[in-house]
Amino acid sequence: MVKIYKEETIISKQTDKIICNSCSKEIEKDPTGNFYDHIEINKEWGYLSDFDGQTHSFDLCEQCYKKLISGFKHSPDVSKK
Repeated sequence: MVKIYKEETIISKQTDKIICNSCSKEIEKDPTGNFYDHIEINKEWGYLSDFDGQTHSFDLCEQCYKKLISGFKHSPDVSKK
């Protein structure tokens, strides 16, 4: 995952750039400076998994998320507000 941070204080960080881990496309910002919608996944792997003790983090743009879920045998649960 590629994220570039601008340090403002030791505690607070601002993300300046988000790159899709699948296609390498930069997630652009809207006119107000907020990133367009994308998915950010952070998974802390547990005991006895192949990734025991590791945390995996990545971002996917909307198009790559659509490709990912199109290969699912069972579609994700979808609800509306």
